[in-house]
Amino acid sequence: LVEMERISGDRKIAERQLAQLIKRKEDKLIIRAQADGRIPDFQLRQLLEDRPVRAGDHLFDIMNEQGSWHMELLVEEKRMGHLLRAQRERIAAGQSPELEGEFKLASQPEKEFECHLTKVATRSTTDTELGTAFELTAVANDGQELPPQRIGVEVTVHLYCGKTSLAYWCFGDVVEFVQKYIWL
Repeated sequence: LVEMERISGDRKIAERQLAQLIKRKEDKLIIRAQADGRIPDFQLRQLLEDRPVRAGDHLFDIMNEQGSWHMELLVEEKRMGHLLRAQRERIAAGQSPELEGEFKLASQPEKEFECHLTKVATRSTTDTELGTAFELTAVANDGQELPPQRIGVEVTVHLYCGKTSLAYWCFGDVVEFVQKYIWL
């Protein structure tokens, strides 16, 4: 009888420990987002179901509907000289390195919105279309009526990098091509 009570007690302890282990394991399966927002992906369950993941894997994007427009841009390496020169000139003049610009949505090309450059990557990436490119971040300026935000919307951004001659504006790509491939 004493042996049965000891075994019964050991069993209850083992069941409690097992329940705690299961709870800890389930708690590790719950992922908490760093910010509030909406997940705009279509069929998220099918995307994530039975997918093996490790800590640090990118699973999905979260859109902050209360924040300002945030644009991630890819700029060809050959265009970076103009941007960096303009930033250096602004810093030398005692101004912020954030370049002013404007952007248009592919779905609304007739409307222009103001923005400014907030971040320039210090490391290049490789893009299938552009080759070597740099990632930049631009934010829409406050005080304008912007359309609803959507992740993945295609935009065209023009950043103001300073004055140039009309000839260079029209034929700058030709000049740079000649300098790079023909001029020795």
